[in-house]
Amino acid sequence: MRYVTSLFTPTKRMPHSSGIYDAEWANKLYRGCKRHTSDPDNFSFAVVTDFDPSLFADGILVFPYEYEARNWTSNMERYRPDVVGEGAISLDLDTLIIGSLEPVEKACKDVDCVALLDPYKKPLTICTAAYSSGEYARKLWDMWVEDKDKVIDNPKYYMWGFFSEMRWLRENQVFERLWDVECPGVIQSWKVDLQRGDPDDKVAVVYWHGQQKPTGLLHKAWVLDNWV
Repeated sequence: MRYVTSLFTPTKRMPHSSGIYDAEWANKLYRGCKRHTSDPDNFSFAVVTDFDPSLFADGILVFPYEYEARNWTSNMERYRPDVVGEGAISLDLDTLIIGSLEPVEKACKDVDCVALLDPYKKPLTICTAAYSSGEYARKLWDMWVEDKDKVIDNPKYYMWGFFSEMRWLRENQVFERLWDVECPGVIQSWKVDLQRGDPDDKVAVVYWHGQQKPTGLLHKAWVLDNWV
């Protein structure tokens, strides 16, 4: 299984993005995925970035951006066919891997797209992570390349004053499975699921979406032990 993330320097100050991330966030995510993958012989990890490639850990596949924009549209380059390869799981940098990824990876077999539901329980609204097969990524990427100049100024896709790739994906990404159904409770939101208690043994992936980040929770043993 390939895992993909992105790291860019915003050209304008963006909420929850500017002045937070550096290459070590990608390195930690890479090491977490590598530790917990169920198939190490077929594991790979890619980052699309405008950072110096030498800053990334050995073993990370580094891809430069094709487009000049440095905002949330940059995250769409995770779906480039050359980045996805035969198939990949897209993760945000503020994701912590704390347990076996076997159920997450198993759900991706023999399908084109697996998605994660919004943790605020909005019906069939996807959030943050997704798996795409190589064939599906090509279709989605071609759709994005054709669509982006037409939608980039459409306010319905905006969040906090910026175009949100997640809002575009929610309208255009067609999924066949949901991790929420295939492996319930294995992927959890810090904001929604875990603020009142530590994760149980079945949790493998914790994601932060918004202002709080794992770096602010290093006093919690389960964060500190896995943020390496």
